[in-house]
Amino acid sequence: MSTLFAAELRTWWHATFGACPPVGYRLREAFPRRWVRFHSLPDGKRYAETDDEELEVLHRHNAVASALLGDDEPIVVLATGYSDTEEPVAPADPPAVLAALELVHLATHTVEDPGLYWHFWAAPTRWRPGRFDDLLTRVARDEIQNILLINPDRRGVYHPYDGGADVLAADMFVCDSLRRDFRPWLSKLPSGL
Repeated sequence: MSTLFAAELRTWWHATFGACPPVGYRLREAFPRRWVRFHSLPDGKRYAETDDEELEVLHRHNAVASALLGDDEPIVVLATGYSDTEEPVAPADPPAVLAALELVHLATHTVEDPGLYWHFWAAPTRWRPGRFDDLLTRVARDEIQNILLINPDRRGVYHPYDGGADVLAADMFVCDSLRRDFRPWLSKLPSGL
């Protein structure tokens, strides 16, 4: 089953995103009309300093991810391992929700830095608000990077980072709807960053 899952996901990825690797900033650059960024704290503040701010970070992540991915919908979690070898290396110190999933190696890529390899791992699961709070908290604290939550049926990609989330939607109409629904959480910069 895991071989079939990996092959189907690779085929879907290539059909949907072409040669663009599953890297958040690369997707943002390759598909700017389908991209929107949301900040996880007011005024683009990057890191939570209080319990209330940590709750706000999780509230925003769960709200936007639910709107994009759909509650209780099937999703794929994509995580990244790093090494100086082409041999697959799993993500280091995965959060409990990742450790409980059967991660399957998808691909190995060199992304910009020759000699540094990114190893992409994926697992099917379901999106539920709150289920990924540990993962989202660790991303928000910059303890782990390059996690994607993907709903292939909706062609939605949720990429949390320390400071917010980049969303890649099926089309610009979905982006516009998300912008309207979560307007206070958008960047005030013309670039949208």
